[in-house]
Amino acid sequence: MSVFAGVLAGMLPAVGNTRVQLGDTLKEGGRSGSSGRGRHRLRNSLVVTQVALAVVLLTVTGLSARGFRQVNAQS
Repeated sequence: MSVFAGVLAGMLPAVGNTRVQLGDTLKEGGRSGSSGRGRHRLRNSLVVTQVALAVVLLTVTGLSARGFRQVNAQS
């Protein structure tokens, strides 16, 4: 699951950047180099997704570790 999330988070911005026209980017850029609203929304949603997946993975890991300890204690 974490590999999939990493690949997804890495590929979506890369695919989005392949469609950028250099002239349009330079015209809208300025000093900040910011991109459009859609890109900010996509970036923010990817960050939220990564954090949510990290919390889920940490929770599952903690529960699994506790379960393994309980099984070993019963043996």
